[in-house]
Amino acid sequence: MPEVHAELTTDRDPDELAKIVTDYYGIHTWSAGVNATAADETRPGTRLCTLASGARVAEQLVDFGPTFVRYRMITDETSPMSDYEAELRVTPGATGGSVLSWGASFHCAPSLEEPLTGGIRATFEQGLEDLRAS
Repeated sequence: MPEVHAELTTDRDPDELAKIVTDYYGIHTWSAGVNATAADETRPGTRLCTLASGARVAEQLVDFGPTFVRYRMITDETSPMSDYEAELRVTPGATGGSVLSWGASFHCAPSLEEPLTGGIRATFEQGLEDLRAS
């Protein structure tokens, strides 16, 4: 099962960032990769994200707390991935500021592992930069 992880540190206050991270339906307010987010009225805890590319993805909240959200992507048979689950978290930095981390695991065909992990890692890294700058 491939795993992807991205992390960065920032001088920003962890409590301030935690409020942004835990606004599950507000990812479009800080991520340049997400143009819009709407609640899926047919599936509780599910957000429909319209990506900058125009694609739409459905993500269902699995768990959350004061400093993190964990969600799974709802996929169908046309998706190159299955069992995709991710977590976005903010923790206090060792010497102040914050540590932002975003990680995921999923299943895919072995031939797709490298391109998918590279694309997801790039998305996470850009998302964390966007979050830091928000």
